[in-house]
Amino acid sequence: MISHVTRFINLNDRDFVIHPKPQDDELLSSWLVRVALANDAAATSFTNMHFREYARNIIWQRDLDIWCPQDLMKRLSEKSHLSKEQILDMTLKSYEGKLQEHINGRTRTRFVQPLGNYCHIKRNGGLRFCPKCLKEDIVPYFRKTWRLSFYTACIKHDCFLHSRCPTCGSPLVIYKHYNERDFTFCYKCGTDLKTAPAHTINKLSYGLKAVECLLQILSEGYGIKFGKKVASIDFFHFLKQINKMIYLWRKTDGVFEHEILGDVIKFNTTTKNKCYEDFITIEEQYLLYSGSCFLIQSDSNFKDFIQNNHILQCHIYKDFR
Repeated sequence: MISHVTRFINLNDRDFVIHPKPQDDELLSSWLVRVALANDAAATSFTNMHFREYARNIIWQRDLDIWCPQDLMKRLSEKSHLSKEQILDMTLKSYEGKLQEHINGRTRTRFVQPLGNYCHIKRNGGLRFCPKCLKEDIVPYFRKTWRLSFYTACIKHDCFLHSRCPTCGSPLVIYKHYNERDFTFCYKCGTDLKTAPAHTINKLSYGLKAVECLLQILSEGYGIKFGKKVASIDFFHFLKQINKMIYLWRKTDGVFEHEILGDVIKFNTTTKNKCYEDFITIEEQYLLYSGSCFLIQSDSNFKDFIQNNHILQCHIYKDFR
C-alpha cells in the first residue's frame, strides 16, 4: 500500500532505503517517482519527508526536469548514492550548450514542450509517451527525449507519440496515482497508457528521418546548416526561425512536397500565438519539423523556399533572437 503520511516523519537526514537505478534516457521526475514507489510512498509524501526545505509539494509544483536547483541535485545525489553527474544527466539542463546556451527554468526553453504548471495541475501535454515503449519496458519509465518539441514520433516503433490520455484527454501528471497504480495509468481515469492506440507512420516519411537527424545533432553538438558544419546551438537557433517563417508567416508553398504525409496531415496555420507549438497537434508539429529540417540541410532547398514564398533577404533574420 502506498503511504501518504508525512506528518511527524522527518527523513531529511536519511538516505533513500531503496533507490532504483536510472534507466537509459530517463527523466529525473520519472526516476524520482519510481524511487518513491519503491519505498511504498506517494511521490509528494516521499519528497516532503526527505526534503523538508521543499515541503508542501514545492518540487512537484515546478517543472522539476528543468528547474531542479544545484542544492537539490546535491541532496538527491547523497541520498541515492548516485553521482551528481548522473542526476544532472536526467534533467533537461543536460542539453545546455547544445540545445540552448542557458537552461534555467526561469525563461522558456526552446524546443522543450512546457508542462503548463498551475499549482498541482499540468495544463499542457508537455510530457509525451510512446505506448509501445512503455509496454515493452521491463521497468516502464518516461524518457528525456519525449519532452523535446521535435521528438513527435518514436523512431523505434515508427508511430506518433501521445501527449494526453487517449480516454479522458488529461495531460500526464506522473506523480499522481489512480487507485495506487503506477504512472503508466492515467491519474484521472485510470486508463492503461500502455494500451493507447499506436498510430503508425509510413517508414518512407521524411519526418522520421528528421527526428533521427535532430536527435543526432543534439547528441553530437553540431549539425549541417546549408551544407556547412555549425554548432548545434546555431543550427537549432536558425531552425526555430525557419519554423516561424513556415507557421507564423504562413510561408508553406513547396515546403512539404518532399513529405509523403504532406497531403495526409492537415496543416492549420490559424494560431497566431508566438507559442504556437503549444497549441498545434502532434501531427502538425511532426510535419513542421519535417519541412524545416529538409530546408535547413541544403542551401538549394532553402533558396527554393525563399523564392517560392517571395521572402526578401532582409526579412530572413527579422525578429531573429
